[in-house]
Amino acid sequence: MNPFELPTDYPRPIPNRHRGKTLFTLLDSPSLTALKKLAVQKDCTLFMVLMTLFKVLLWRHADLDDLSIGTPVANRHRLSDEQIIGSFANTLVIRSLLNEDLTFEQVLEQVRTNLLEAYLYQDYPFEKPVEDIQPERDLGRSPIIQIWFSYFNTDLDKVLIGDLELEELETGISGAKFDLSLSLTESGNTLKCAWEYNTDLYCHETIQRLSERRSVLIHGILLSQTLAIGDYSMQSTETKRIEGLLMQEDAIVGHSFTSDDSSPFSLLQCFDKWASVSSSRICLIDDTHRLTYKEVTQAG
Repeated sequence: MNPFELPTDYPRPIPNRHRGKTLFTLLDSPSLTALKKLAVQKDCTLFMVLMTLFKVLLWRHADLDDLSIGTPVANRHRLSDEQIIGSFANTLVIRSLLNEDLTFEQVLEQVRTNLLEAYLYQDYPFEKPVEDIQPERDLGRSPIIQIWFSYFNTDLDKVLIGDLELEELETGISGAKFDLSLSLTESGNTLKCAWEYNTDLYCHETIQRLSERRSVLIHGILLSQTLAIGDYSMQSTETKRIEGLLMQEDAIVGHSFTSDDSSPFSLLQCFDKWASVSSSRICLIDDTHRLTYKEVTQAG
């Protein structure tokens, strides 16, 4: 089992400092309702549909077909455990083998099958497969899984203890146990999405784009579940706007992406054209600097 990792914005530090932030987004009521209907139609749970969506999103951003992510399980499936105080939670590793020819329906069936099989072994402590597999270990990674996914169908933002009311505050500042964690919580008719990411690996803009592309992917999958997973569009409105400008012959110094003799522009010329319509967007980032396209072209 090879570890699945998304491409990072920064080199991975060793040891892992677990520094993180959280981006909070919201899935609207119509989309959530449509996903629930899809789950019923496909004879699966909403959790299975949401995990499949997440896996397809990750696959589209990484050059790996073997995709394993971690998810929690309450591990209280016995009646005798219901009155016992304490945490019985365990970690399940859900593996999927994806390729560009698979449809969303086929991936959903694969995820459904693997989850149901994993539930049969939910008593098996996560530490045991780590011992059995003996993955290559280093101080910059968690064993086996770098990506985490969880779903809660009960909103615990407010908890009553007698006359005392506890309320969770969304600060956006947190630690990061994994490279990326997506925690979904049903709240009324919407779905709260918390994207917790390791700030030593990813910048805010990357996670924001990931969230935006998931929204576009959800829209496409709700329209059709029989497309190959590599054929779904994930272009945000902003990306389409910029591409529209780039394709307009008069939008950039009166030229298109081909020169007068119809030969393609060089990479440097294409970069200059992109920078002319994206001058204020971030282009380069390192540990101490953030440069916009305008600043990079001026420095060059």
